[in-house]
Amino acid sequence: MADTNPLIAERSAEGVYRPVSAWAIAGIAIGGIYAGMVAATTIIALVRGEPFFLPSWVVVAPAAGAIISLLAQRQIQNSEGTRVGMGLARWGLGLSVVVGLGYFAYSMFTGMALAKQAGDFLTLKADDDSGFFARLQEGGRDPVEVNAAFLLTLPSNDREGLKKDDEKNLRFYQDQATKDNPQGLLSRFRTGKLVRAIVESGNKATEIESLGTEQWYYEKGAYHVDRRYRIQTPEVVFDMIFPVQTSRDRKGERKWFVNMPAIQMMSEEPTELGKSLTGVRRQLFLWLNNSWLASLNQGDSLADWDKLDQTNWTLVVPVEETREKLKRAVHDAFTGIGVNRLAALKLSYQNLSPWKAVNGRLRLHQDFALDVVLANGKRYMLVGEIIAMSRDPLDPRSSPPNPAWQIEGIKFMNAGLLEPGAGGPG
Repeated sequence: MADTNPLIAERSAEGVYRPVSAWAIAGIAIGGIYAGMVAATTIIALVRGEPFFLPSWVVVAPAAGAIISLLAQRQIQNSEGTRVGMGLARWGLGLSVVVGLGYFAYSMFTGMALAKQAGDFLTLKADDDSGFFARLQEGGRDPVEVNAAFLLTLPSNDREGLKKDDEKNLRFYQDQATKDNPQGLLSRFRTGKLVRAIVESGNKATEIESLGTEQWYYEKGAYHVDRRYRIQTPEVVFDMIFPVQTSRDRKGERKWFVNMPAIQMMSEEPTELGKSLTGVRRQLFLWLNNSWLASLNQGDSLADWDKLDQTNWTLVVPVEETREKLKRAVHDAFTGIGVNRLAALKLSYQNLSPWKAVNGRLRLHQDFALDVVLANGKRYMLVGEIIAMSRDPLDPRSSPPNPAWQIEGIKFMNAGLLEPGAGGPG
């Protein structure tokens, strides 16, 4: 019977039925459902022992509940006694506002705390597990700090037991070549555009400005925070989003790391110095390719190879037997007189390769790769750099056309076996 349901109608003192406002019912329903969702997430978080957050779009629920409850109150007040449900409307408003604001405050303060932690991890060198930018800025005068910055790009379990000053183990565990890339993770990090730009300019010439937090979320047991920065170096100005996230070490402690593959380059603008150096690097690239390398492939010998070779072969090729074979093959390729014997040497133009002014002259580094086939048929890809110096004084800000160059050194950095399933040099 209709008069037995108080949510549908209410009997007045005169015996007249007055229906409950549908707005009031909707408001209390939405507020109650949202409160239930918040309660459920709290219980789940307590049971799991980890935070549980509602999707961001759910914020529309308490807002809708509050608005509908206010509309219900207005409808009831203007109904001249023909509608009831003021109590329901007030409860709906109270649930929506109190629970909604409470959860919003919890989420907001959690986000603020995470943003600060992520920002401090990137900029402040407080311990061995922090200071990504700070370590790169120190990398020019202390290359070991570049290794420390690299370790901060690994989840905590992957960096346990590795030390920034243990080059041998870092290369063994984190710099193995693959059949697709002769450069391992460590080498790719060191030669990356951003790392080179910061390391070359150092902490005095690099300005790192925080542009705030793009987003944060919790997923698969880890916090994720996307922080945006403007990084100004003498050569280039970057606008980038750095995704950092947490991982747990074997003791269960939460530690941050930079998710390098997910970094987003929003903009990259060269400075006037950067534009000038790009031209100088291009001139060196053309001289090396069209003159120096061309002459070697025409039969000229690099007689002073032993003096030019700056490779730490023990680190590049740990296995002695393979190392000696590669050294001999490389030696013969540079010192021989055969035509096109270095046809497999490919220069890789980079607009942010290392450089240094030395007594008015300019020293530049040029990346290259060399494909070497041993007598046993095994094929290796060696990656390295050619170090060249201008013969005459050279101002990087106003370089003359076609400056003269001389080779100061050649240094191999990696050697990868180019065979299916191969994972390293020998």
